[in-house]
Amino acid sequence: MTTSVSSYPQVQLSMGKPASASIVTEDLVMRPVTQADAREYHERLFGNRNVMANTTGELKDLQSVEERVSLWVSRWREGDPFSGFCINEKATGVFVGHGILGHGSQQGVSEMAILTTPEYWTPKYQIQIGKGLLAYARILVGAPLQGSPFTTIEATARVDQVAMNKILSSFAGKPVAEEVRHGAPRNVYRLVVANEPPVERAVVKDY
Repeated sequence: MTTSVSSYPQVQLSMGKPASASIVTEDLVMRPVTQADAREYHERLFGNRNVMANTTGELKDLQSVEERVSLWVSRWREGDPFSGFCINEKATGVFVGHGILGHGSQQGVSEMAILTTPEYWTPKYQIQIGKGLLAYARILVGAPLQGSPFTTIEATARVDQVAMNKILSSFAGKPVAEEVRHGAPRNVYRLVVANEPPVERAVVKDY
């Protein structure tokens, strides 16, 4: 088993079968999603009309959410660290939402996505989640992702989501493209994590 630890945000990664990880920010804790999270994911996120109206507009039924969560759970179980995190408040344990560095559309590219309940649609929390996932990504540079070493994060935001575009621009600069995804025009951002400054870590890679 391999353990990687970065400085703040605090990131711990254990590689093996299963893989496990945790990300801790000022106010939040992120840990691997489990099958037990599926019902809350459905009620609070993917099946919630208010939440999905702000993203894809497409509501998911419970079975669809259970199947998606099962995919993320199976990745952790099989030692694939490119999977989903359940996010909670550090002080209270209150459910916040979901974050992921997942499989992207190209080899070596991970798609980053964040989905939270409306109470956490503020820059304070969205930036913390983004910074946490970026710190996690820096530890994973070079890990195998769909047949190639992981180098790059991709993320999108609807063009009318001013706040989210500002947040993504703060991490990745200007969008590299505008594409229609999930039925709406979205700005596409890419960050070559392999070019980012290295993180302080104690690590023995065993990929």
